[in-house]
Amino acid sequence: MIHLLEIAIQGVSAAICFWLAYRLRALGIWALAPLAWLALAFAASRIGFFARPGAWSEGDTLGFILFGTLLFVPVLSLILAHRISPAFRALVNATPSLTLRRIQTYRIFGGTFFFLAAAGLAPWELALWSGTLDVAIGLTAATALSNTRLWNILGLADFAGAIIFLNASLFGILALTPAPSGMGFGALAMISLVQVPFAIATHILLLTRHR
Repeated sequence: MIHLLEIAIQGVSAAICFWLAYRLRALGIWALAPLAWLALAFAASRIGFFARPGAWSEGDTLGFILFGTLLFVPVLSLILAHRISPAFRALVNATPSLTLRRIQTYRIFGGTFFFLAAAGLAPWELALWSGTLDVAIGLTAATALSNTRLWNILGLADFAGAIIFLNASLFGILALTPAPSGMGFGALAMISLVQVPFAIATHILLLTRHR
C-alpha cells in the first residue's frame, strides 16, 4: 500500500511540473524550468538529505539547511518572476482562482502520513498535524470553503507546522519517534521539493486576490 502511495506521490509531482510547463509555454525556453526542477528534485530525493531515515545523525544539520533552501527556492523564484516579469505575471493572472484551488485536491495524498505513522516510519505528531490538514485542504479544494482566506491560512499553517516539527526534532527540542528525517528521502522529499513549494506559492497568490 505504501509503495503504491509513493508511486502516486511521484506522479502528482510530475503532473504539477508538466502542468506548469504547459501553462508557461508562451515564455519559450523558460517553460522548461519546472521540468528541470522536477529532474533536480528527483535526483536529490534519490540521494537523500540526511544520513538515514528514522534518526538524526551528526552532519544532518548541513543536509537540513540544503533541504530547507531547496524547498523555498521555487517559492521565491515564482514570487520574483511574478514581480519582475510582465509576461509571467499575465499568465498567472489569467489562471482562474477556481483552477488554482481545485489543483490543491492532490493534498489528499497527505493522508500517506497516517499509513507511514502506522507502519512506524513517521512520528504520529507530524502525521496528525500535516496529515489531517492536508486531507482537509484536499477534500475542500473544490468546494466553496476554498474561496476563503481561512482556507489558505490553514493550508499555509500545515507547512509551517511541519517545518516547526522538523526543526524541533533535529535540534532536540522535541523528541519524536521515529525522527522525521525520512522527509528527506524518496517520495516524501518530492512532496517537500515540488508539491509543498507549489502549494505555498498558490496559497500566497490566492491570498493576494482576497485583498
